[in-house]
Amino acid sequence: MDLLTWQLAALLAVLVILLITPFYTLISIGNKSVLTKKLSPQAAGGWPVIGHLRLLSWPELPHIILSDMADKYGPIFSIRLGVHSALLMSSWEIAKECFTINDLIFCDRPRTTAIKHMSYDFAMFGLGKYGPYWRSFARFPCRSCCQTARLKRFDIYT
Repeated sequence: MDLLTWQLAALLAVLVILLITPFYTLISIGNKSVLTKKLSPQAAGGWPVIGHLRLLSWPELPHIILSDMADKYGPIFSIRLGVHSALLMSSWEIAKECFTINDLIFCDRPRTTAIKHMSYDFAMFGLGKYGPYWRSFARFPCRSCCQTARLKRFDIYT
């Protein structure tokens, strides 16, 4: 009797796995297709772990290689430096738009688990999330260090 229940339990587990796997695959493929539509074009030639770092090495200079990539992929594209992705802009109009119109999108830092733990849930000044709290917190060092009397004390050339 125990053998029969064990076989039924194993059969039920296999059926559940076979039913869940297609749904999980469809959901993961669907999410990737949404994310890839929003990303800029990525330059070809990157290796799995090191990315495009090998393309930026000797004998050709990196700015010449990046200029050739900009001619091939357009004024805005992304490359992988190791496991991190970097967005490259070769047009001053696009750079101006990124830093004036879309500045709130580009002003934040990447969120990692290590930074979260080291900065006490992003509460430290240098690693905090950009927002009203960070702006008010960033004024404090400027007010305390950049006072006229304190700057005169640090002046060594008078």
